Amino acid sequence: MLNFAIFLRFIIEIIRDDKHYDSGMDVGPTELIIILVIVMLLFGAQRLPKLARSIGQASKEFKDGIKEATSDTEAAATLAEQERKAAKVAEDARIDALVTARMAEREATKGQAASS
Repeated sequence: MLNFAIFLRFIIEIIRDDKHYDSGMDVGPTELIIILVIVMLLFGAQRLPKLARSIGQASKEFKDGIKEATSDTEAAATLAEQERKAAKVAEDARIDALVTARMAEREATKGQAASS
């Protein structure tokens, strides 16, 4: 118990000497030490490895989910781009067919006018 009291005194001295603290959102070494002490008191030394392992697994699953969502989005974008290209090719082919048909009509009209 005496060691814990000395440790707390040490933490309090660190907090008092912390001059770089300028906003409420900064997390420095002092705050990390306090958080570590609280976590150790709440969970105990035996549970910390299990807790760290589960946090690591959750982080890995989160990153994998983000990668999967990104790859799904990229696949959907690629598919949409391919569909746009196919639609453009089909539209170009339709326009070419219309132009060819129109030119054939003009030639036929010129041929009929010349033979009359």
